[in-house]
Amino acid sequence: MMVRIRIAWLLLAAFAGAMSVIVASEPMLQFTSCEIESGGPECEESILTHYGRAFLIVLAIPVLLCLVPAVVPVRGVAWAIAVSLFLGFLAVFTPFYLPVAVLGLALAALH
Repeated sequence: MMVRIRIAWLLLAAFAGAMSVIVASEPMLQFTSCEIESGGPECEESILTHYGRAFLIVLAIPVLLCLVPAVVPVRGVAWAIAVSLFLGFLAVFTPFYLPVAVLGLALAALH
């Protein structure tokens, strides 16, 4: 059973990585005043282009968090990570990470 949980956390990390790629490729108009105003070409550039490579560190956080329970398969660690993912989703409130947070809570419950 523990091997399956570890594999599930690894799959969740891959899914979180895929969500991060989607977020990085979204245009700036999704997240700035460009939604309200008619902006110029800077509104059409991707978030990654706008913020640069340093933004990849921020996008890697959910992936790294999902890897922790795969490496340290302890129930308390799984719950701490799942709650962190959910609180992180609430903090940034981007719908891309809701499935990651919900699946993290489900995996922690199965742990």
